[in-house]
This record gives sequence, C-alpha cells and structure tokens, in this order.
Amino acid sequence: MINKKGLVLLALLFLASCVGVSRQSQFYSLQPEIGGAGEKACSKKLSINIDKISVPEYLDRPQIVTGKRGDVEVQVSEFNRWSEDLTSMLPRVFADDLALYLPEASVRFEEFSSSSFDRTIEAEIVAMDGVPGKTAVFDVWWTLRNASGRILVQKRWGIELPAGEGYDGLVRAYSLAVQRWAGAAAKIICQN
Repeated sequence: MINKKGLVLLALLFLASCVGVSRQSQFYSLQPEIGGAGEKACSKKLSINIDKISVPEYLDRPQIVTGKRGDVEVQVSEFNRWSEDLTSMLPRVFADDLALYLPEASVRFEEFSSSSFDRTIEAEIVAMDGVPGKTAVFDVWWTLRNASGRILVQKRWGIELPAGEGYDGLVRAYSLAVQRWAGAAAKIICQN
C-alpha cells in the first residue's frame, strides 16, 4: 500500500514529466544589399520618399507565413518569426536598396510625411508566398508620384526565386526579391 508521501511523490513525478521545454523561436529580418551589387541606374539628384508599403492581413503578423502560390492553405509558423513588423521592415529595406541604384538621390522612408519630395513611392504587397527549400514569390503593385502628387507610373512587378533550405533561405530569397524590385524601380524612376 502506498502512503501519502508516496502519492505526493508520484504526483510530482507525473507533473514533472508533463512539463516540457518549449522550442525557442527564431527571428528573421529582411536584409538590404550591402555594397552596391546592382549597377547605378542614373545620376539624377532627386529626393525620394518611400511613403508606405502595405501588406495583406494574412502576412501582417509576427509569424512567418508560408504557402505555395495559388494554394488556398497557408501555414503560420509559431517558432519562425519576423524580427519587426513587415510594414516597417519592407519600406526601410527597399529604401536602402533603392539608394544603392540611385546614389545621387536622397532616399528616405517617411510614412505620411508633410515634407516635399521630388518623387514618392507607395506600394501594396500582393503576395509573399514561399516554401523553404523551394521557391519564394514576391508580387507588388507600386505607384510613383511627382512632387505635386500626380501619378507618373503605376505598375505591377513580381518575381519568383529559388529559396534556400529553412526559413533562413526563404528570407534571403525575399531579401533578394526586394533588391531586384529596387533595381527595376530605379530604372523607371530614371525615366520619369
């Protein structure tokens, strides 16, 4: 027969076995290109503001969302997270990348700025769909305005890139996609 001390000890052992160690979250950040991997688009001395880059609600969360383009199901990774909101990270990284292609320009991210700029860019991310180890799809509608607010260009741009293994590889592919978008946008800015 088990006494009270034995029951308490047995209950504590059972509870201790139920308590597990939870997995640590990993945090990822989009990275701007360092050092001018792209070639200079032009030498225009413009002031350019990245006013806003909006993100669909399904992506606007700390967890990294994955899924294949065209699938109706997405996966939300509880343990693989963005290091900051995409709505602040994307414009900052895009501005840094754009500045590499337009070294004579002053490129800044000032959402809802009252300052006057020669050009203003607004964008809406249509999709950031990807699967680690497979592909990363980046799709964006973007608008270029002049100082008076008149639309100069309204364009959709997208790319599908191979994604490396793991979430690190997926995020690196997204970073490269943002860099390529900046290069394409810089050429259009130079023409307008």
